[in-house]
Amino acid sequence: MILSLLRHLMLPLRQINDFIPDSGLNYELGSGYGVISTYLANSHSQRSVIAVDIDSQKINLAHKKNINKNLDFVVADIHKFKLELCHGVVLSDFLHHLAYATHEDVIKKIYSSLVRGGVLVIKEIDDNDGLRKWLSRFWDMLLYPKDRIYYRSKAEWSSLLRKYGFTISIMRTVWWFPGSSYLFICKKN
Repeated sequence: MILSLLRHLMLPLRQINDFIPDSGLNYELGSGYGVISTYLANSHSQRSVIAVDIDSQKINLAHKKNINKNLDFVVADIHKFKLELCHGVVLSDFLHHLAYATHEDVIKKIYSSLVRGGVLVIKEIDDNDGLRKWLSRFWDMLLYPKDRIYYRSKAEWSSLLRKYGFTISIMRTVWWFPGSSYLFICKKN
């Protein structure tokens, strides 16, 4: 419960919500307890949201708390999950838990699933963010001690996203949080 509250406080929920389309199908991949998905579903009743995570305990707990008709939770591995044609996708602190070799596959899969003009919002760590990067690494070690972490720099993320055809803008979020936190707002051309 405390972890969920902390996550709620440190997430740039309003900014993410502002960039995700108000209607149509939207995904949150690596959703965990569904904090972002729930916020997105609560914000616009015309927005259909599917939260996907490999951790069945987190998804089951999120599903039990769900009262939204426009929100569904799915236990699945993103590498095997088939995305339907959609308007928006959110990845929050998710990609750095996947091996470098799979980052491109995930980005390519999302790009091909988005409608023209669709939006991918990524919240990620900048590997060149000095002390903030190390503070992020500390949080990841506390929360996910068994995970190997795969950070990239802002420049590397930008290059990878542009390679697949996204136009991107980048903004730092949650200034007060002791860690690295950037939003990559990616639009499919």
